[in-house]
Amino acid sequence: MAQLLGESEFTVLFHEGAKQSIHVSTVGDEAILLAIFDDRTTVGMVRLFAKESSAALAEVSPPPVRVESRGRVRRTARGRGRATALDAPTTVNP
Repeated sequence: MAQLLGESEFTVLFHEGAKQSIHVSTVGDEAILLAIFDDRTTVGMVRLFAKESSAALAEVSPPPVRVESRGRVRRTARGRGRATALDAPTTVNP
């Protein structure tokens, strides 16, 4: 759908219900932020606080972890497409 509109991706999803609404946004590359709210809150306020919260959470979240086929863990570095490999035990405690 994003490609049909000339966008590379949609980073926010909003669903409005009769009594409650849901706002979903990305946090970095590996997580989402979900906000459930009712008619006492405006969509604009939720969008504002979600954007600020997503940015703050992305700064403090650990780098993404990918388990490789040979049973080792590879941690990828953030930013500029650089990747570094740090071998660690197969068990990962996030």
